[in-house]
Order: sequence, then C-alpha cells, then structure tokens
Amino acid sequence: MHQVEVPVNFNEPLSVLQRIAAMFEYTDLLVQAYLTDDASKRISLIACFVISQFCYLDLAFNKPFNPLLGETYTL
Repeated sequence: MHQVEVPVNFNEPLSVLQRIAAMFEYTDLLVQAYLTDDASKRISLIACFVISQFCYLDLAFNKPFNPLLGETYTL
C-alpha cells in the first residue's frame, strides 16, 4: 500500500465555515414552509430542506480554503 499515491486533498476535509455555509444555502425552503398554510406542502418543503444537506457529500474530500494565502470562500 505504500506505493499507491493518494492525492493530498483526500486528507483535507471541508472547513467548518464551508460546512455551516452549505447547511444554510437552502434556507429559503424553510421560509416558504413557514409562509404556507397547506400542511402537506409544508412537510414536503421541510423534507426538501433536510435532503438538501446531502448534496455536498461529494465535496467532503476537497481542500479547504486557506485565508493566510489570501484565499476566500463565497457562497
């Protein structure tokens, strides 16, 4: 196993800032759920918000930004 080269970004997880920002990207679904009167539509909007948390699982192995090098993160 010592001869197999693994990319460096596999060892560096997302930063805490990136994880928290990704959690709140689809908060408009919660606002829509709050404003609707239909209970079934409200439940479906909340379910969509919960499911949207899984869309960043493929980014779990990306290199986080380094603010010391002048890199920034925008959402």
